[in-house]
Amino acid sequence: MPNGDIPDDMLVAGRQARRDAILSVCGVDAPPSLLRGYEVLTGLGIHAFSAMRVLLGSPERVLAAHFGATGTEISIWFDYGSFIASYECLIDDVARFESSIEVLSNTQRLQVRYDTPYIRNLPAGVTFQETVGSENRVTEYGPYYQDPFNAELVAFHDAVVTGAPLVDPFSNALADLTLCRQIIEVAKASMSPV
Repeated sequence: MPNGDIPDDMLVAGRQARRDAILSVCGVDAPPSLLRGYEVLTGLGIHAFSAMRVLLGSPERVLAAHFGATGTEISIWFDYGSFIASYECLIDDVARFESSIEVLSNTQRLQVRYDTPYIRNLPAGVTFQETVGSENRVTEYGPYYQDPFNAELVAFHDAVVTGAPLVDPFSNALADLTLCRQIIEVAKASMSPV
């Protein structure tokens, strides 16, 4: 953005409003790792939580949540009643972006792989693996090269212009933010006092 495009006082006020919002969730005494972890949850993790909600429904509760020293190493366990789901996030200095959703049962595994949407047309794919008796079957679907941002824009356009239903209505975003708050509460409860 060009210098001066946004007035300095507006930038300062925006940063302060953002900080106040984070502190309202994490607490004014929250350690830096929790504050950074909340930023990661609401910036990166929120997309995975939304996908989990669409695919699996909302979890009954957050069983455990851990943030590493920098807040960019996150492990969470969710209780879905009849099964447990885990979320893992690691932001480090190794140049890569790996992202997937896996659903496992005793004899089946479904993995949806999608790399960063910030590099256009990277392939996505689906793997279905099943063990029947002593036979192991693996079926690969894809690669799919459709740009994810383009797909979202086309779907949004259809919703606005033709009234097509959204896969996930905007009102559901509150459920994802509520889940982030629950994660923070569980993480705070398990943190050692400093």
